[in-house]
Amino acid sequence: MTARPASSQSVLTRVKRVSRYTSFEETLDAEGPANVNPDSPREQQLANIRRIYGPEKEVLGVLAIEMELLQPATA
Repeated sequence: MTARPASSQSVLTRVKRVSRYTSFEETLDAEGPANVNPDSPREQQLANIRRIYGPEKEVLGVLAIEMELLQPATA
């Protein structure tokens, strides 16, 4: 068994849905900004995402993954 750092946590999840989109804007329009990040307005989310992933990454497409938590975090 490999030791994990004290700060790591594991959760058990189930993938419920994977959706593919052609752009970050299409993703936010389809999924709803509140479902992506409820604490940030749509335009701020778009700016944040594009700061991390440039146009060369966006043209590859975007995946939205809906997951269900099956078991709470464990250390």
